[in-house]
Amino acid sequence: MRDITRQHLAPGTMLPAEAEMTFKYAVGRATVREALRLLEAQGLIALKPGPGGGPEVAQLTPRHFGDMARLHLQMADATYEELVHARLSIEPLMAGLAATNRDPAGAERLQRALEETKSVDLEDDDAYMASSRTFHSTITGISGNRVLDLFSVALKEIMDSEVEPAYTAPEDRALVQKAHEDIAEAVLAGHAEKAEHLMRAHMKEFADTMEANQPGFMRRPIEWTWPK
Repeated sequence: MRDITRQHLAPGTMLPAEAEMTFKYAVGRATVREALRLLEAQGLIALKPGPGGGPEVAQLTPRHFGDMARLHLQMADATYEELVHARLSIEPLMAGLAATNRDPAGAERLQRALEETKSVDLEDDDAYMASSRTFHSTITGISGNRVLDLFSVALKEIMDSEVEPAYTAPEDRALVQKAHEDIAEAVLAGHAEKAEHLMRAHMKEFADTMEANQPGFMRRPIEWTWPK
């Protein structure tokens, strides 16, 4: 992992062959194989079979982090209600940070996400959910804090992989869309307190809706599942 990060190896880059690794790291073949299996299970590398195959750097995503976090959340007997309330604490903070950060590239990303939000077909479940994911991941992604970004997106990935849509009626989704637009405008204007306040109200409304419509799901313990 040190070599991958220090050399800034991009996804798809082939790593040295097994024999070369045993020499380079002064370990046995069994140790190399076990280490590669561990990294593969974490989603950090992929093992390509066949001629010309071998270990290569994988495209790591917050989903991989979320998959491993599920194990710890299951052992802690954590519920989806606790997960939702964790997001309610984290995401308002990140909206405020995004407004304070005011990175030009981030502002452009958010503007694109805002345009996607405005143009989405509210009767199309997949399009609506994708638009919502894009908006929230953009806000956290432009916050300037990579640790909080990783945690926040991973928590949303865990939630989205299990939950039914909180809002199904087009008129309810239109209200969500308007909330996203208001938050984005506050962030783009650099109004940190307003952005944080609006995101907190938005996430609180989401939590209340989940409590009212899917109480059984909210009380369910989080369980690890085989990564898809």
